[in-house]
Amino acid sequence: MKYVNICLAGFLLFIYSCKGQTPKTSSKDEKQSSVSHNKPAKIKVLNFGTFHMGDTSDENKTEFDERDKENQKKVHEIAQMLASFKPTVIVVEDPPKYDDKLLKRYNQYFKTPEMSFKNPGEVELLAFELGRLSGTKRIYGIDHKLGYNYRIGREIDNKIDPILHDKFEKDCFKFFPKADYRESSTLLEKLKVVE
Repeated sequence: MKYVNICLAGFLLFIYSCKGQTPKTSSKDEKQSSVSHNKPAKIKVLNFGTFHMGDTSDENKTEFDERDKENQKKVHEIAQMLASFKPTVIVVEDPPKYDDKLLKRYNQYFKTPEMSFKNPGEVELLAFELGRLSGTKRIYGIDHKLGYNYRIGREIDNKIDPILHDKFEKDCFKFFPKADYRESSTLLEKLKVVE
């Protein structure tokens, strides 16, 4: 479970876009019923996950200097790619009770993108820039703290195969080398593995 969290990095950036049109009905359909049976258009959703780019209390961390200007530039290039989706809503890993503060910071960034943040993370670096580039007006937090025990795999004795279990805990990437993002040379490559 520990390494699933590495790949998912505890952070999900969801982007909702309300694209599409309501299906048209023919005049024959309209005559048959005065009640509309049109199905609403499907909402396209882009689910984009990333590792925590700033300080995190998560068990697993990815080496990334969020204050480095080159790293910030690379994150903004990824935001540019994602902006082609044209999101209408962005949701981030932040408790909903902080939505007012989140929206206030986002609106400040929207008006002044050159502003800096004391401790930027994936929300400020990626979500805010994505929203600015796509003109998104709504951003919400959807996180819920569960108090997950990251160490449970180390706390319970594995009586079936403790040797294999311990080897896996020590370095799971020996078992799944294609998932080893640690040696990825670019931010985009790391995100592809995480995603």
